[in-house]
Amino acid sequence: MERVLEFYKKMEALGITPSAFQVHSIIQVCLKGQRPEHGLKLFDDYFETGTANIFICNSMLSWLCKQGKIDETKDLLRKMESRGLGPNVVSYNNVMLALCRTKRLDLALTVFSEMLEKDIKPNDHTYSTLIDGCFKNHDFHNAWEVIAQMNSSDIEVNEVVYHTVINGLCKAGQSSKARDMLEDLMREAAYREMCGSGISPNVVTYTCMMDGLCKNSRMDQALEMRKEMKNKGLKLDVPAYGALIDGFCKKGDVKSASALFSELFKEGLNPNEAVYNSLISGFRNLGNMEAALDLYKKMLKDGLRCDLRTYTTLVDGLLKEGNLIMAFGLYTEMQGLGIVADEIMCSVIVNGLSKMGQFVEVVKMFEEMKKNDVTPNVFIYNGDCRTF
Repeated sequence: MERVLEFYKKMEALGITPSAFQVHSIIQVCLKGQRPEHGLKLFDDYFETGTANIFICNSMLSWLCKQGKIDETKDLLRKMESRGLGPNVVSYNNVMLALCRTKRLDLALTVFSEMLEKDIKPNDHTYSTLIDGCFKNHDFHNAWEVIAQMNSSDIEVNEVVYHTVINGLCKAGQSSKARDMLEDLMREAAYREMCGSGISPNVVTYTCMMDGLCKNSRMDQALEMRKEMKNKGLKLDVPAYGALIDGFCKKGDVKSASALFSELFKEGLNPNEAVYNSLISGFRNLGNMEAALDLYKKMLKDGLRCDLRTYTTLVDGLLKEGNLIMAFGLYTEMQGLGIVADEIMCSVIVNGLSKMGQFVEVVKMFEEMKKNDVTPNVFIYNGDCRTF
């Protein structure tokens, strides 16, 4: 190291400008050896000359992050911006990684927001770092916010990101969601393996893929699958349309879901109960019970049998808008068909009646539950119901 620094000083004395590669090599030798102060001084001098490039700056950012020098890291980031070096995705990834490792998640998320504001596109490493940081800090709300942002982007999520999410969900006790994501990952792996082996996926394969993507709110990628199907001359079947319609409804985009519903008829297909239920739930969530009831009537006209989910959704929506008479009319119709109310339906009714002050009817509902061997859960006793 001493000889390296000696030659570097001789180059300076002779007016020979070292290349960026040479400067980077010397800085790395100093930082990894016993002379980190020399490496820092050399970097500062080189930076002040205005000849430092993004590669050297990112390398220094990485070292500062590993040393836990957060303030120095943020300071260098600001200096890079002021010099027009324009920090890139690697720069921001290094900073966010350091902040997550030091449990300063709030600052990491702030840096992430700044990155998006500057139109710097995150990559899979960005999301993996932040999601892992959120789960390790037990910040499940922000974990899902980052996952949702990732799903809405057009990047191809790799196995590392999936494993990060699955691992975080398992540790958070959300094994059901972890299982869904694992199944989605396996579907994608199988799809890539098929394509790599020259095997052409069929409608069933694409439908499974789209269903998994839609369940994880990755609608852009699901639509890409649909486009790929069309390019290969494959037509969507009812389950494929159903997956897309359900995905859009759960995102609150009933307009896109309705367009697909109309397209389904134009293709000469007939929607099944699941498709109708998705749309009815979508309109219920938006408070548009008129449209939801119109679909219910069309469903009956088409000769389809409403199931427990259909009635539960409609009763819930009607009770929320205070239409007690129509809600109980549908409930009576359901009973006439021999459909027995489950815990969710009972929760919906108790919740709706409680909010309207109909406590006599609530007591009657408890008696009916006892008669049908339906055990009240905590949501029923609290007069509360989760969105289903």
